[in-house]
Amino acid sequence: MNKKEMFFPVLLALFCVISNIIWLRIDTIPQAGDESLHLQAASVFADTIRHNPAKVISDFVTQENYYPPLVPFIASFFGLQNPEMDSFTYSMILFHILLIFSVFAYTRRRFDFLSACAASVLTMSFPLIFAQGHLLMLDLPLTALVMFTVYLLSDPDIFKSRKMLALLGLTIGAAMLVKWTYWIYTAVPFILRYIEEIKKPEKIKKQGLFLLAGIVLLTAGPWYLWHCVSIVSKLLMYSFDKGKSEGFPSVFSVESLIFYFKM
Repeated sequence: MNKKEMFFPVLLALFCVISNIIWLRIDTIPQAGDESLHLQAASVFADTIRHNPAKVISDFVTQENYYPPLVPFIASFFGLQNPEMDSFTYSMILFHILLIFSVFAYTRRRFDFLSACAASVLTMSFPLIFAQGHLLMLDLPLTALVMFTVYLLSDPDIFKSRKMLALLGLTIGAAMLVKWTYWIYTAVPFILRYIEEIKKPEKIKKQGLFLLAGIVLLTAGPWYLWHCVSIVSKLLMYSFDKGKSEGFPSVFSVESLIFYFKM
């Protein structure tokens, strides 16, 4: 990819930054539901950073026991000076930018410059994706990191370069600390890319795979080990009992499969 071509995603990212700032300044409606949970978590993290920084690492592992902590933790730095709720939401701009550059870079690697421009513009044109930048939710960060993972996997040297494998490991670990559903979207691309690689005459070095697995475990492992029982029990509760009480279809039913297509 030519460095001169980067002007387009930079301009698109700049538009995203400005539009999100304007929107968040105008919109005064309080965030509710899951958004309020993440805002509260970010506020607690910010308070810990300000008043008891020695507890930051331990609180990162122990504070949140259902949703992973990375998004509210990153958001907390945006509220250190101004603890108003909207200050934390500005962190979503980072994930919009990551999504723009990931889509552009991946498409440019596969196709031409105009295709990359069109793909990044179309991605940001989806109302749902654009609107997620105005809420402190996990969906936009998850989408951005899934797309960045796909971009990394498209590198022809991904399983040959230790630096690339280390970056992939950090990305996977970070994404698992955004939401546990990350693997659902990336397992198949990873497996297909791995199968493609092992068919080549040059063998994959086991040290590289150990490096990849080690970084993922060091990054995401502590939080999941600490909260594994809580995560599983709450997932089962929300998927079955809570969902049924709110009138949602059973998890393994056809109605559940087509639920979002009917919305």
